[in-house]
Amino acid sequence: MTAQFPASPTPRFLAIDPGKRGGLVLMETGRILKTTEMPATPLDVYNWVSGATLVNGWWDVDLRVVIEDVHAFPTDSRKGAFEFGRGLGVLQAVLSIVVVNEPVLVLPQAWQRGLGLRKKKPGEKSPAWKKYLLEVAQELYPDVEVTLEIADAILIGEYACLLAEKGELT
Repeated sequence: MTAQFPASPTPRFLAIDPGKRGGLVLMETGRILKTTEMPATPLDVYNWVSGATLVNGWWDVDLRVVIEDVHAFPTDSRKGAFEFGRGLGVLQAVLSIVVVNEPVLVLPQAWQRGLGLRKKKPGEKSPAWKKYLLEVAQELYPDVEVTLEIADAILIGEYACLLAEKGELT
């Protein structure tokens, strides 16, 4: 007899902004189910992801994971680049344990363009750009307290939902 693993009644997405000041968002089309800023330790990451992805006591076999495809920058310190890589490795390890489906990597330019966001203005500083992204996410989900840590993840998740509706993310 084969075990039956339940699927979520509607497609669910785990959207991840992988930076130290990033966040994780569990959502389905038009609805945010759970959010968190990036957990501090590998165990915290595991506990949040494994708890967030349960459906009726089983891990959701249809969950789609979308991670922003970013890298350390040449201007980052060696320690900063190492910490970024370590954090991304923790996410990949946890996801390989908890999630059945292979994560989808999406470039920042792709999700921003896909959502019809304006381009970053020449010389625009990061805080102003992040504030703009926060405002867009808050406008999309007015009932959610959007923070700088989860704003990008919300928008990445929204992009995933749009792709799924078009049949481009299965």
